[in-house]
Amino acid sequence: MRKKEKEWEEFRKGNSTNIADTVAELCLKHLNYQIEMGDLKPKSIDRREVTITKHIEPYPIGYMQISALRIKDVEEHVKILTDKGLSTSSITKVVDVLNAAYKWACLRGELTNNPIALIKPTLTKRIQKLDEKTSEDIDVETLSEQEREIFLREALRKDAAGEYANTGALYIIFLLYTGLRAGEFLALRYRDIDFANGYVTIEKSRSMARNRADTGAKYIMVEGNTKNSKARKIQLSTEALAILKEIKSKAKDTSPDQFVCVTKTGRPNTTSNLENRNKRIMERAGLPYKGGLHILR
Repeated sequence: MRKKEKEWEEFRKGNSTNIADTVAELCLKHLNYQIEMGDLKPKSIDRREVTITKHIEPYPIGYMQISALRIKDVEEHVKILTDKGLSTSSITKVVDVLNAAYKWACLRGELTNNPIALIKPTLTKRIQKLDEKTSEDIDVETLSEQEREIFLREALRKDAAGEYANTGALYIIFLLYTGLRAGEFLALRYRDIDFANGYVTIEKSRSMARNRADTGAKYIMVEGNTKNSKARKIQLSTEALAILKEIKSKAKDTSPDQFVCVTKTGRPNTTSNLENRNKRIMERAGLPYKGGLHILR
């Protein structure tokens, strides 16, 4: 009973909601509460903050008073985001953030009605239908077979000294041969590799998140689970294993806990750095730049 009373008291802590607050202000207060309670991982905090500041706050729904929000307002906002071409996953996050904030305010006794909860099942189905694309509708950019050959030729090109002409080329080629997500590759350590049998075990992912401490860098590297939170073992192709062995041969430190994908100074690499290397190779190969590292998958 004391534990339950303590949990309820924690619900009452933090910034109280004012009936004059806007929808965006309520969402931000709820986010701050979640941060204080340690409910979210750093990357999740960043994603929710972007959802609020980019997809809720600038729109009419963002500056509505929380008590004035009605079902039709939520439906209209979803329509606006849909017409604007926002991805279905981003629209879903908007609905989830709104629903969570109103549910939180209701639990605290500061609101008596959550209009999003009433319409959420219908909205979810509507958003899912938007995501039902035929093969002709798929808009994910990939490399054609011809482009792949041209890309590999440039990535594997060496200079007069016999070194790879493009910095980080081996990392980019490894991603192309394996289809790993960039975050999974950044989290790969030498202990995760079975060179003898040609396997890698993927169980973590690394990404940059905003540093919310008062001091230090603006962004910090955070490590978490993979996208589906499950570890998996991958059998490497002959080409991928050869590239991985070459990466190891050039590494200064291959101790078990050492990251495989590092910078020239031996520091853990970042997705943005790999994206820049990939873009450079694309440009030198004379290929149209199609976006980030997802085209290698």
